Amino acid sequence: MYPRQSVIIFSPHPDDDVIGCGGTIAKHVKNSHSVVIVFMTDGRYSLAYHAILKPPPSSLAKLRRYEAIESSRILGVDESRLIFLRYEDMSLTYNVLSAFGQTKKILAENMPDVVYLPAGDDEHIDHMVSNCLIQAASRDMACTVSLREYSVWSEVKQPSLVVDIQDVYELKKRAILQHRSQLGTARALMAKTLSKREECFQPVQSPKTITADQRVRQLGHGKWDLLPDGASSRGALLNNGLVEPLVFVNHGFKGKETLYSLPRSSAHLKTQRAIL
Repeated sequence: MYPRQSVIIFSPHPDDDVIGCGGTIAKHVKNSHSVVIVFMTDGRYSLAYHAILKPPPSSLAKLRRYEAIESSRILGVDESRLIFLRYEDMSLTYNVLSAFGQTKKILAENMPDVVYLPAGDDEHIDHMVSNCLIQAASRDMACTVSLREYSVWSEVKQPSLVVDIQDVYELKKRAILQHRSQLGTARALMAKTLSKREECFQPVQSPKTITADQRVRQLGHGKWDLLPDGASSRGALLNNGLVEPLVFVNHGFKGKETLYSLPRSSAHLKTQRAIL
């Protein structure tokens, strides 16, 4: 008998959760753990630059919500355990304070033992901002929480935690295939994901620090200013210069944005084989 755990998975878009850790989610459910999945944005622009017949963004957002509900159900997570924050795709950088407040509230209400979050170096602006928000919000928790990064667009190069999902592989496959709207544009990514029988994670080295002012949070070795939503600088996350900036073009929707990378820990933990 495994001890009951409270687990939260933060997914930048509908489908990131099942791609990055769908098998692990199914194993948590199998072990009677309390599982909540949080979808940060609605994924409405995922087909914007593909020359295919596509629904308008608002309709695609509704479709992707439905696909996420069906996918989660297959993994064993009921719709009542899903939280949709409903930010528009690629808009987190403009809604930092409100998203931070909601993230902090979710963590406080659920008091998770384990949180799965997108990797800080995953190659999408919403993934990187989500990582920063979740790490910042977790600093103020009254209890210790284990943060585990998963990758979707990049690879966990030196995973410290590897979960064997052979026994739930078919569930993950069925869950991924519920995201029918994405099968045309993300076919290669999903095929690559389904070629693996394990999922890799990198635990975040995130020791407790003294609570800072709400607008300044210490992440890793850098301090980040959380600017008001809609700030004229549009640089919703600013670093104090200790880490190198990454410059993104948000697919032409918002223009050029600057987001600063999280400093990575130089200490590499020995890879563990997890039994969930």
